[in-house]
Amino acid sequence: MEYVLIIVVGAIIAIALQTHMDNKEFKKQCEKENKREDARLERWVEKRNKLIEENKAINQSLDEKYGKRTWAVPYSENGTEGNLRIYDDHKIIVLDHTKIIKYNEMKACYVTSDLDSRPSIPPSTQTVTKVDNASMLKRAAVGAVVAGPVGAIIGGVTAKTKTEEVPTINLRVPGKYSVVVEFVNDEKPYIMPCGIDDSKARRIVKLIDSIIEKGYFDPDIH
Repeated sequence: MEYVLIIVVGAIIAIALQTHMDNKEFKKQCEKENKREDARLERWVEKRNKLIEENKAINQSLDEKYGKRTWAVPYSENGTEGNLRIYDDHKIIVLDHTKIIKYNEMKACYVTSDLDSRPSIPPSTQTVTKVDNASMLKRAAVGAVVAGPVGAIIGGVTAKTKTEEVPTINLRVPGKYSVVVEFVNDEKPYIMPCGIDDSKARRIVKLIDSIIEKGYFDPDIH
């Protein structure tokens, strides 16, 4: 009975020690991953802010050249996708700050997305290492016989580990939308990415469609 009690107590202590060690390792991995994510975010913010400043300078030069814009659909919050500027006095639109298009050059405009072309994401698994409880109890028992309570603890902590394949949850990334402008001279269509915001893409298409149809900017269509 005494040995049974020693084995049980040793196994409990061993499990507690193993859990503590696993938690320390998990915490260390989380801290390492957090640092990597912080570094990636910092680089992305720096790149975005630089692009925003460059776009502001381009906007200013456009307004200096063509006068105050008639209407504008600004970039998304990330500062990089989906920008339309309209200069009705000059009968031009500007996409992405760089593509200047005359009203009479446009033939059609529509929204496209990569939803249909995105491959399905197969289920996946990840390998997880766990302590083999059966091995822990056996080693605790042997340790108890050889060296009493201390041996039970040492035997339990040195138990074998086993690896298991566990399913992971795959989150499908939202599709991305683009505005496509076709030209009357059959020039290669211009494609402007608008990110995951389909409402913005459709708003831009609605404005351009109205210009193609009427030949001028209608302030009621926005």
